[in-house]
Amino acid sequence: QKLCERPSGTWSGVCGNNNACKN
Repeated sequence: QKLCERPSGTWSGVCGNNNACKN
């Protein structure tokens, strides 16, 4: 799984099958 990038520029959570960010 790869990290998700938030609009603020920080990385948090993981990307699911639909690239959805889960905190």
